[in-house]
Amino acid sequence: MEPGVRALPEDGYEERLTAELARLPRDVTVEISRLQRASGLTQSALAARMGVTQGRVSQVLSGDANATLRTLASAAAALDAHFVIRLEPNPPKADE
Repeated sequence: MEPGVRALPEDGYEERLTAELARLPRDVTVEISRLQRASGLTQSALAARMGVTQGRVSQVLSGDANATLRTLASAAAALDAHFVIRLEPNPPKADE
C-alpha cells in the first residue's frame, strides 16, 4: 500500500456502497431542483430546454430514474450552470 493511504476495512463496503447510492442521486436532484426553482422554471420549461418530456424531468428529479451523465449535463446546460464535483475520503472512525 502507498504511504499515507489508509487501508479500508474489508467489512462495511456494502454498507458504504448502499449509503453512497442513496446519497448521490439525492444530492444531485436537490441541486437541480434548487436551481430550477431559483431560475423560475417549471418542470415543463426545463424539459423543453433539455429536449425531453416533462415526465422524464419528473423521473430524474424524483430520483426514480438512473440519470446518465449526459442527462445531468443536459440539465446543467439547460439551467446555464455546471456541476462542481469533489470526492473526499470519509473521516476515520473513532476506533481506527
